[in-house]
Parts: sequence; C-alpha cells; structure tokens
Amino acid sequence: MRVSEDRYNRDLRRVSLANRLIDHGVRTLWVCAWTGLKPRSVRNLNRSYRAGHKAALGIVGRPPKNPLSLLRSALLQNEASALAGIAARYEILPKEPLPNAHRALPGLVLGETLCRAFDLYRTVVSGATFTMEQFMLLVVSLAERRVLVWEFCEGCRGVLVVDAAGARLRRCPTCRKIAAETPEEQAIEPADLPSTQPPESHEQHSLF
Repeated sequence: MRVSEDRYNRDLRRVSLANRLIDHGVRTLWVCAWTGLKPRSVRNLNRSYRAGHKAALGIVGRPPKNPLSLLRSALLQNEASALAGIAARYEILPKEPLPNAHRALPGLVLGETLCRAFDLYRTVVSGATFTMEQFMLLVVSLAERRVLVWEFCEGCRGVLVVDAAGARLRRCPTCRKIAAETPEEQAIEPADLPSTQPPESHEQHSLF
C-alpha cells in the first residue's frame, strides 16, 4: 500500500510540474524531459490548459538550442547572469561539469526547484524578458561548461555568464559601459574568490 501511495504522489507531482511548465510556455519536448510524462499525456494537459484560458499559448516548434543566443544582447547577458546566480544558490548547477547534461540533468525534483527559482526571479525582476525555456537552456549549458560558463565580473564581482571560448576580460555590460564612459578608469583588484562558488556577498547591477 505504501508503494502505491508513493507512486500516486509522484504522479501527482509530475502532473503539477507539467502544468507549471505549460503555464510558462514550455514546449512538449522539454515538458516530457523534465517530468517523465509521455508526449500524449503532456498534449492532453496542454489542451486542457488551452481550454481553460482565453489566450492560447501559440508556441510551436523545437525549444531553443543555441546557448550563445542567450548572450546576444547586454540585457540578455545581464538576465542570464542574474538567473545563474539564483540557480547557484538553489544548488541547481552541479559542482563539476556534467557531460550530456541535456539528458542527465532533467528530472522531477530538479524541475520543481527550477520552477521555484524562475518564479522568484520573475517576482523580483519586474519586466524580465527571459523565458523558462531560455532558463532551461542556460542551466543545461552551464552544467556542461562547454559553451557557457559563469564567473564573477572583474568590476562589480557580480555573477557573470560568458562565452567559454570568449575574451579573457570578464566584465558585465554595466561595468563595460562605465569603463567606456570613464576617461581614466581606476583599476580594481579582483578579490580572492573561488571560481566555482558564489561570494558571500556581492552587488548585482540593476538589469535595466
């Protein structure tokens, strides 16, 4: 009887997570990956969601798959960096690189944590443009550490997501803008902080 109850509760959690992801506009492919539900079940939930909401989701096709697209503007890089900091605090990101993270990382428990982290972000940052699918892509890429990595800005010491193969200068868009507008920039010595753990305290620049 105990096994049946555990399985029932787990199935309820899968459906609950699927509904949250659908509410965030996540496509069927990724809903299946993070919940373990079959595509048919997710499509049925999606139809139920559409029936209960006047505005259809209108999202078709495959989810985003190019991590570098998350850095194509200063705004996106700032948002990605803020979300990476939240993901680190929620212990979503593994301490060591995780090969094939797109297959190994998704799961029910982590998916629930992912939703809590994203909901916190959207509550704190008014006018945020980052989508849940972009957040998933960010987390998977940072877990693999092949295309994107997260470090700390050499200026403000805030969390910074950068191209793993990019330039060695690590500064957030805000610090780069300040440096460009300052005739004689004063050098700031970076603090002695580990490269894989967030500092005890730091100031994250405003995203807007």
